Amino acid sequence: MQYADTVEILTAGIINNVANATYYNCGNSIFNIIIYVSNLSKNMNNNDSSTIFNIIIITLIIGVLLACYIYTGKRKESTIEKIAPDTKYENMVRGGSTKELKPYEKYRFNYTYVINSTGNPYNVSVKIPIPQNDNEKQYISSLRINPRPTKTYKDGEDTIAEFFYKEMPEGETIISISGIADIRTYDYQSAELINKNLKRENNLNRYLMSENLIESNDPMIKHLAQSLRGSNQRETVNKVFHYLNKAIKYRVIPQNIGAKQALVKRQGKCSEYAASMVAILRANGIPSRVVIGNIAREYSQSHVWVEVYYNNYGWVTYDPTDKGSTINLYDGKRYLGKKVILTPEKSFMRYIASQRNTFTPIYITYNYNKYGRISQNIKTEIHKIK
Repeated sequence: MQYADTVEILTAGIINNVANATYYNCGNSIFNIIIYVSNLSKNMNNNDSSTIFNIIIITLIIGVLLACYIYTGKRKESTIEKIAPDTKYENMVRGGSTKELKPYEKYRFNYTYVINSTGNPYNVSVKIPIPQNDNEKQYISSLRINPRPTKTYKDGEDTIAEFFYKEMPEGETIISISGIADIRTYDYQSAELINKNLKRENNLNRYLMSENLIESNDPMIKHLAQSLRGSNQRETVNKVFHYLNKAIKYRVIPQNIGAKQALVKRQGKCSEYAASMVAILRANGIPSRVVIGNIAREYSQSHVWVEVYYNNYGWVTYDPTDKGSTINLYDGKRYLGKKVILTPEKSFMRYIASQRNTFTPIYITYNYNKYGRISQNIKTEIHKIK
């Protein structure tokens, strides 16, 4: 092999392996270069200078290391942020960045409830939860309800608008609720930053009780809860979150089957993830509740998530349906192309909450004759306001 041919082949090798360093692992690329040059040297004449080859090898390695350094610097500015799930249940700082409290963002929401009736049902009561102010999470303004409800009343911490129809007309009846929500994520990391040492709530017993779909007194759930108990509340919550990520497979099912059936069948939608998490936490003596509302994005469907009570922080948001998986960040109007892996204590979602401790966004009761029937549909529009 002639010296000119050697230089040409080695030049091609430099280009190949530097490109390899850019797209794959730098260490692998250096190893490939050494193998590449070693194989090449076997095909060369004995007259070729070993000194020249030593210089070439060193040059190649330095070139690849330089390419790795440049590429690593660019990766820090990339729109892809890869974060490993938290396996030790400790608080994570994402992508090496410092913790920061997310500011409030403003969204306009419009919920349209379309009620279809046949057979002229009578004494119809339609009860719809109204989004309301929630300390540290959301502030509601410009609220409009059309038509005007028969009455509004408090149900625990929730506000309900009730519409009563002595006789509901045949066809469609439309009820709309709209307004502006200033919202931010209130996850554990956010709560730590605020650290208000809030005054402890007195009436937490209802959030420790077993109830329909949240069977915290079931022997199977109590046994599971004991196996997931950590050294403190925070560790227990994170262990339960991670367990559900692995134990339940996401599947849309028509009815809410509750915590016990979800854990037995190992499947369910957001309602089942939330019910299971709350049931296990309550079995461990941790106050928790389900929340129904919407993720702040266009054409969002109803969603159910979890709030866990901490003495110093109040009600902190967890969303076990996120499954710790990679998501494409959404700013309310478009997907940003920035992907992250969620952890229990840090969420990039923003929520508009409507009601707590329920799985149903609308309640309808009525009397009817043989042919009287009512069905309903909910249309949701949420738009970010700049």
